[in-house]
This record gives sequence, C-alpha cells and structure tokens, in this order.
Amino acid sequence: MTDEELAQNVAAELSDDPKVDSSLIDVVADGGEILLRGTVGSFWQKREAQKAAERVDGVTAVDNIIDVRLLTEHRRADAELRADVLHALSLNGMVPGTVDASVDDGTVLLSGTVDREHEREEAVRIAGNVPGVVDVQNDIFLNPPLSDV
Repeated sequence: MTDEELAQNVAAELSDDPKVDSSLIDVVADGGEILLRGTVGSFWQKREAQKAAERVDGVTAVDNIIDVRLLTEHRRADAELRADVLHALSLNGMVPGTVDASVDDGTVLLSGTVDREHEREEAVRIAGNVPGVVDVQNDIFLNPPLSDV
C-alpha cells in the first residue's frame, strides 16, 4: 500500500466516524506513520480522531498534532473548569483522591500519585471529557509496588 492510499484510508475512516468532525483535519502518511494536523472543537474529538486513525490497517504510529479550538460558547474560566474536572474525578470510583488537577488556558495538568496504571489512564479519560478542556497533560506518578519482604 502506498503512503497516498494509506492517507486516503485514514481520511475515509475519520470521515466515517460520527464522533469526529474531520472537515478541518489533514492526514499525511509516511511508511505507516500517520500525521494528523488541523483543528477540532474539543479535546474529545482530538482523542477520537487518533483512535480512528489507529484502527486503519497499515498504520504503525500516529502523531496527533491537531489543535483544539473551542467555540466561544464553550470557553470557560480556568477556575470553573478546574472545579468541574475535580468534581468529575471525585465521582469516578477508579480515580483515587490523591489525584489533583490544575488548569491553565483550558489545558488540564493532572498530578498526584496512584497505585495502578489504569487509574492514571482513567483520570486522563475523565478529565478529557469535561466540556471546555483543550488538552490534558498527565503528570501523575505511579507508586512503586509494595514488596512482601
């Protein structure tokens, strides 16, 4: 399969995915590696675009540099966004109370410690689903396992 065919297949997958507005996404293929660039309206759409590209046969890696640009009605003050992220995290039983969040210009920085990798992943997923989030940076540390000695 040529790079052009792979890029077309990824673009078709993005277009067919109802969770992604692919109208402003450009796809470049290079030897199985895919570059996604452009603009979407939410962090959730950016993440879903990556998942869609990863589903395509022949894709070996995805570099997702899509920008998130919120529409004016979805922009929120950082303090309000932080409160909503913390509330969403607290409602999820898989995310321990040791996880904290700060927000700067719509970008959420998760910090703290957890005992398991899936807790880190769940915190990122939950934070990324809060309306108004443009990016999530994961700075959560994994506690070392307890030894039985």
